[in-house]
Amino acid sequence: MPSDSGHAPQRPLAALLSVALVLVLAWAVVRALNDTGQAGRFSTAPGEALLREGRYSEAVALLERTLTTFDSPQLRIALSQGYMARRDADRAERQAHIALDRVGRYPQLIPAAWTQMGRALAFAGREDEALDAWARAIEEASLPGTPAEVEAQGRSALWHRAMARWAAGEWDAARADLETLARGGDVYAQSARLKGAQLLAPDEPQAAGQLLASPVVTPTVRPAAPDLNVPGLSEGLEPEQAG
Repeated sequence: MPSDSGHAPQRPLAALLSVALVLVLAWAVVRALNDTGQAGRFSTAPGEALLREGRYSEAVALLERTLTTFDSPQLRIALSQGYMARRDADRAERQAHIALDRVGRYPQLIPAAWTQMGRALAFAGREDEALDAWARAIEEASLPGTPAEVEAQGRSALWHRAMARWAAGEWDAARADLETLARGGDVYAQSARLKGAQLLAPDEPQAAGQLLASPVVTPTVRPAAPDLNVPGLSEGLEPEQAG
């Protein structure tokens, strides 16, 4: 006879809950695998490592192969950097455009996409457009709660803007950017102090000396992009310049 205890109906309920839990876990796994924060970093990391080692052709070949099975804004940014290193301005800009078109779902990558777009435009000789792109990167990277590695993208954009203004003889604007950068503790800060001292030395030698006397802080965040060996677009001063 059926029990009047009320315990029997719990079995199908427990089974339903178990099935629901399995479905939720499966959905979470699929979501993680398709999320650029997980799969994107995993798939792009080997190519980015080759870029940082200066093995540009190998990096581009690997990233292009990866693109046949996986796509993400992060991969497009790395591929744009690889094409820049190989002096292919058209492809570098095209990949940066694709990254920007697809980055909306991943706000943590927006500053990186705009910063790379600025590099690609500057590499193509379109300085005004590059300045606009870097301004967007700086704005996006200055939002409250931004992680340090995302802030680094804004600081990279600020460095490139300072150097573009320097090259154009816009000394006051360049000085303002360098002073902002100098308050940090990364490669951009150290480079900004040296360039700032160079700028101030003729008219304000005491201020220049104070900048040079600032304690050297070992950077805790690596540069926002690899050294692509592109003249005028290094991430901070080259070692021989800094020395």
